[in-house]
Amino acid sequence: MEIMVDGYNLIRQVPELLGQERRSLQDGRDYLVRELSNYAVRKRHHVTVVFDGPAVSHQSFAGVSIVYAPSADEYIIDHAAPDLLVVSSDVWVAEESERKGATACPVDYFWHRVSVLRSGQPTPGHRRTGPGGRRLTRAERRAINRRGRLLDQL
Repeated sequence: MEIMVDGYNLIRQVPELLGQERRSLQDGRDYLVRELSNYAVRKRHHVTVVFDGPAVSHQSFAGVSIVYAPSADEYIIDHAAPDLLVVSSDVWVAEESERKGATACPVDYFWHRVSVLRSGQPTPGHRRTGPGGRRLTRAERRAINRRGRLLDQL
């Protein structure tokens, strides 16, 4: 599976990551990339994380592609395609990516899946619970079911 992550959007919406970023911007990025690398290896997914930066540049770390672009949002939308899972809670990024055929996933749901995998906990009933084990509403479950084919692979 191909996954493209809106890096700063994820960092700034997950307390665990935000705490790392408060130490330094680089610490936040490094921590996220390490966690994504562990996830990608265990799940055998290809993960690209996109951050805002002065110019387009590409790096790689332990199986994770790292892209810096003047506008991470525009880079993600420009590269959105069918069979790509876009991880962003930015409504504009999600809607435009889906318009181009990609599947959008909110950052809290994705990070919950990363955390569950990291903890080694079994995942039965993962469609009924969200971050922190909160029971999802019927509407949230329906929205997730529409994205089922890709999200089930998380």
